[in-house]
Amino acid sequence: MSRALKFFSVLSLLALTGAQCISFGKGGAQGAGGGIFKSVDRGQNWQQSVAIPTPAGVANFGGASVTTLAVDPQDNLAIYVGTRESGMFYSYDGGESWRQPKAIKSGFVASVSVDPKNKCIIYVATGNRILKSVDCNRTFDPVYNEPAETFVTAIAVSSFNSSLIFAGNAKGALVKSTDGGNSWANQGNLKGKIIDIVLDSRNSSVMYAAVSGKGVWKSDNGGQTFVSLLEAMKKIKDAHDARRLVADKSTVNALVLATRNKIIRTTDGGATWTALPIISPETIEILAVAVNPKNSKEIYYGTATTFYRSIDGGQKWSTEKLPTKRQASALLVDPEAPDTIYLGVLEVKK
Repeated sequence: MSRALKFFSVLSLLALTGAQCISFGKGGAQGAGGGIFKSVDRGQNWQQSVAIPTPAGVANFGGASVTTLAVDPQDNLAIYVGTRESGMFYSYDGGESWRQPKAIKSGFVASVSVDPKNKCIIYVATGNRILKSVDCNRTFDPVYNEPAETFVTAIAVSSFNSSLIFAGNAKGALVKSTDGGNSWANQGNLKGKIIDIVLDSRNSSVMYAAVSGKGVWKSDNGGQTFVSLLEAMKKIKDAHDARRLVADKSTVNALVLATRNKIIRTTDGGATWTALPIISPETIEILAVAVNPKNSKEIYYGTATTFYRSIDGGQKWSTEKLPTKRQASALLVDPEAPDTIYLGVLEVKK
């Protein structure tokens, strides 16, 4: 039986019960402006997507501050949300309804990665640990632990060999597992907080890491050694200030990097980089970026107040006001239905 069919009874509950607000994190009521927003028209219109069916009614995570978004490589309707204080949420129906695993109902979740060959195997970086589920989020077990003061910040599973996993932490250390998380080996230190790990889907030897204050690093030998790409970025002001790195999946050797106030792109595996002519002022911080997996000309990014969209590779941009007073923190384009975009938002602590 598919996950969608197993979820049918929960969806029936959603349709038959009235709204009941339950707090998940600060300001949990629906309408608080947090959690996830979904657009089915490339960001022109948004609808908050936070409903959680429960035996008592319909709860929600409308107060949660989102830190990361992920999609199951085998199922575009399976969406994962990591939050700053409220743990992890997941949906099997494209955000129409959500669940929360019992093991991850609180705490900071920095990264989620789903096994590309087994949709029931999920890895979650939460606090100083990596948790693993082998039963579609029903249970989780710890497979990696850092010292209490060190956060795991990024995790990625290879599409070539799903037993191969890379993870990075806030102090720059990179580790690798070749047996699905049962054991780990040190892969060196990249000298800053590892923000994102991107594994090349066409070449199993190539991987990239975005590092806070250090730009992008690249490995051509499966993570054994890394080289900094800062020299290739030197003509772009503040290119070292990496904030988010995403693969441009429709173009070979292409990546898009969001820095503090720029969107820069490479189409030759990091040998050269070009700053796109974005229209947001340099004083405005860029907080999220995404590329249509089927069309590299469609690029999106978000700031504290605005959603930006380009359909010509970043030459021209249109803008939409964010559907909330919170700031954009994560963007995800549906890999099979790219008209659909998910927006995670985060409350700024004062």
